[in-house]
Amino acid sequence: FAVDGLARRGTVTGRLTLAFVPVHVAVWATFVAGWWPVSGLALPELPGAFMLAAWVWVLGPLPVLGSAGPPSGDAGTDEH
Repeated sequence: FAVDGLARRGTVTGRLTLAFVPVHVAVWATFVAGWWPVSGLALPELPGAFMLAAWVWVLGPLPVLGSAGPPSGDAGTDEH
């Protein structure tokens, strides 16, 4: 999140991605501090998983990179 957010901090999606950083750090800091009433890692990982999903689906760099299709000149076939 930090690398992508800093690289794209001039865009709204970059700033939103950068906002995930303190949230993610806070989740793990509170877990390490013992504020979570669980001993396993699954629940503290859940917010990070949701943030990663939001980044991949909504905020990630794909819109910046352009089309998700094959490069020009390549029909996308798997012929040998």
